[in-house]
Amino acid sequence: MMVLSIGLAQAQGKAEIKFDKTTHDFGTFSENNPVVSCTFKFTNIGDAPLVIHQAVASCGCTVPEYTQEPYHAGKNRYNQGDLQRNG
Repeated sequence: MMVLSIGLAQAQGKAEIKFDKTTHDFGTFSENNPVVSCTFKFTNIGDAPLVIHQAVASCGCTVPEYTQEPYHAGKNRYNQGDLQRNG
């Protein structure tokens, strides 16, 4: 199971993030294909640009990918997390 935590920076006004989901169960997967991915969709529902400074997964085997570009109010974005199975 992956849980995503996001660090935010706020400009004037208020940036607010809303996720469609915040956890994902990767279930079981083959050792022949040890990397699986999940994409989290989120929206800035605030009235100011939102900047993600840090994305942290619940374990070290998951690597969240994100950009530090501002997400403008009302825009949808996607954040991907890859799970690497080690042995």
